[in-house]
Amino acid sequence: MTLRVRCFGPLCDEHGAWVELHDITTVADIKRALPGTYAVAVNLEYADDDTVIAEGDEVALIPPVSGG
Repeated sequence: MTLRVRCFGPLCDEHGAWVELHDITTVADIKRALPGTYAVAVNLEYADDDTVIAEGDEVALIPPVSGG
């Protein structure tokens, strides 16, 4: 399965707005394919490493944020 992943913030500078990944079945697979510090959201909810990615899921990489 080819997965199209949306990137935000500084991750866009590294990868562009969208990244296409192949042979991805879980969030852990995404983290292995794209090392870095970010959270993963699947279908608009934060996801754990063991979350299974299905065809048609909406996946986003969310960089760490800080504020005051």
